[in-house]
Amino acid sequence: MNVGKFWTVVAFPIVFGLISCGGGGGGGGSTTGSSQVPPPDPGSGFVTVGITDGPTEEVRSLVLNIAHLELGHVDGSVTRIAMGDGPIDLDLMGLQNGTTHELVNRARIPVGQYEWMRLGVDLDNSYLETMGLGGRHGMNMMSHEGLMVHQPFFVSDAEHLRLILDFDLRLALRQRQMGRMGDRWELHPAMRLMEMNDAGGLAGSVSLALVDANNPACDPAEGGNWVYLFVGGESMPDDLSETEIDGIPGPY
Repeated sequence: MNVGKFWTVVAFPIVFGLISCGGGGGGGGSTTGSSQVPPPDPGSGFVTVGITDGPTEEVRSLVLNIAHLELGHVDGSVTRIAMGDGPIDLDLMGLQNGTTHELVNRARIPVGQYEWMRLGVDLDNSYLETMGLGGRHGMNMMSHEGLMVHQPFFVSDAEHLRLILDFDLRLALRQRQMGRMGDRWELHPAMRLMEMNDAGGLAGSVSLALVDANNPACDPAEGGNWVYLFVGGESMPDDLSETEIDGIPGPY
């Protein structure tokens, strides 16, 4: 039994354009305006942002209507980058096993330290489809910040920074039973942000003796078998608490 989650490092071409600047004629042969090409703006860099997703078993498709990206500068300003051809409908379930989608390609942004990134999602035009005969469902955003990831990054003058948003749908999507009101699907901002050069892949194998179906001593928990990844060599790994309240690092 093989399990794994992969990210792909994508290289994007750099396109150069020519900028011309001419002066107009005035009386007596004098010129108004400069005849020289202005230098590049020293206060800006470029960013390319892709998105990928991890696997989940309950959902057939989850389509997000994405209109823009927002980047939060340390000085409190917010840079908004609209999707090139208008809002897009992106199915996160199609972004697995190394597949990525490019949201922004080489967008110009001010230099400096950024503290967060947010997906501009319209949930009224987004939906999910569950496995089987579950049909199509709407979702409730459970964070007042929206789909935001708090991960600092720095953009230098004329730098082209390439980033990947790693969306973990297994953690982001939760189903709540509301009694007579039926079920409610909640969307949480379970994302990570990393540089494409730092992204990689991981694969592993699990002994069949550890699979529930082959080991009656195991608890046949709903959702099947799970694999956890821990940092370091903890002798007693913590897979219960969502926060670090006991000093033992939790899993990825």
